[in-house]
Amino acid sequence: MGLSGFVYCRCWKDAGLDGPIGFDEDGWLDLLTPEDPVARQWFRDGCEHDDFQVTWADLGSLGGQRYFRQTCEAIGWSLLPTMHEVLPTTNDGGIPAADVPDFLTELALFESQVGTVDETVLRDEDTGHGIHGCVGSHRSVFGWTGKLHTGIDADGFFVLDTGADPPAEVFRARRFTQRALPGDLVELTGDHGTARLPLWPIGSILPTTPERLAVVTRPQSAEDWGYRLGLLRTLCAASLATGNPVKWA
Repeated sequence: MGLSGFVYCRCWKDAGLDGPIGFDEDGWLDLLTPEDPVARQWFRDGCEHDDFQVTWADLGSLGGQRYFRQTCEAIGWSLLPTMHEVLPTTNDGGIPAADVPDFLTELALFESQVGTVDETVLRDEDTGHGIHGCVGSHRSVFGWTGKLHTGIDADGFFVLDTGADPPAEVFRARRFTQRALPGDLVELTGDHGTARLPLWPIGSILPTTPERLAVVTRPQSAEDWGYRLGLLRTLCAASLATGNPVKWA
């Protein structure tokens, strides 16, 4: 599921319609007095902005947002209290306009401290391309084929059979190779042996499916987060200019 953020314009305020037009109880801009003909006409065609939004940003998946929050957690929520309160976990909420200055201060702190946070990454050894990642003690489960779940944690790549009682690991390795076999099987060969399992090949959505994979731990960098931080700062700048909150959707 995708996540976006946007900021409403202030055109209705500049038109003197703050009151008849405003935010409903869920934070959406709405016509609050439908019986007012001037406000009703303006709300229909008086604004040049699409959906009354002065800026909009695609923030990627909610999974990516969880990764961002995990990194914040590793830095320390006590240092980032505003971010802890307002960063989304679902497609709702936002940053109240009054909290935007503190949010920007904490973004700068995040940028300065993120290099102290290690991440665990599953990567293609031939290209260096990162496929999946997790932070700290968190694990990332990224594949589901029937009752077999694939993922990574700080100790490496794993395949978990959730149909067993209790669920059991049927493969684990920090470095391994994979080979597609007839019958929709994948042969995984790693540190502790070989398993042939009914799985989709790992990284099969990439232009070339990896053959050699490894789980590595490495420090994050501010550059890793530069694009997301830039989008958040753009949203905050629009909030400061309009006096309106940043809203998640």
